[in-house]
Parts: sequence; C-alpha cells; structure tokens
Amino acid sequence: MRIMLIFLFIYAGLIKLLNLSFFRFTISQSPLIIPGTINLISIFIPLLELLTALMLIFTKTYKIGLLFSLFLMNMFTLYLMVLITFYSKIPCACGGILGKTSYTVHILFNLLYIGISLVGIYLVKKSRPSKT
Repeated sequence: MRIMLIFLFIYAGLIKLLNLSFFRFTISQSPLIIPGTINLISIFIPLLELLTALMLIFTKTYKIGLLFSLFLMNMFTLYLMVLITFYSKIPCACGGILGKTSYTVHILFNLLYIGISLVGIYLVKKSRPSKT
C-alpha cells in the first residue's frame, strides 16, 4: 500500500512539473480556479504531491504522509465531482494516464486511493501500543 501511494504522488507531481505549461493552461480552463491564483496553484499542487510522497517514505513522517494523502485525494475527488456535476467539457489537469480517462474512471481511481489511505491510517493506529 505504501509503495502504491508513494508512486502515485511522485508520478502525479513529476508529470505536472515536467509539463508545467500544460498544467497551468489546463487549470486556467477550470471555472473553480481563481485566475490570479493559477501560477501559485500550478507550483503548489505538484510540490505538495512530492512532499506527500517524501513523507510516506520515512517512518517518522509516514502517519502525517497518510493524512496528507487522504486530504489530497479527498480534495481532488471533491473537485472532480463538482466539475462533473455542474460543468461540462472541462479538461482534466492531471496529465499522464489519468488525464486520458473519463471523470467517472478518475473518481473511482481516487476513491480507491482514499480507501488505501484510510486502511493505512487504520493500520498505523492499530499497530501503536496501547497506553495502560
């Protein structure tokens, strides 16, 4: 599970940074992004994804990495659900493989990773010695 999350966030962050102009252009098409924040968001999101992957690598930061993972996947899923519900023909800014899928497939993918994050959080809590 840990490897899946690490790979996801490294891949997602790098794809966005390596295609930064495409990522900026795509998010500029979103009715949910405030135009003056596009440059900041286009750097902040991929860096946050890479930071999340880094936190998931190390034992001391693994739990907070799982919380970041859960937060990011929930926010991305909510964003997609709002787009699919209220707007049409909005391009996906994810890039890579997921950028070529439908929003429905993308949401299902995100829900899978939300589940993986939740299981990870549960297992971390379960493995802590209880205080008696």
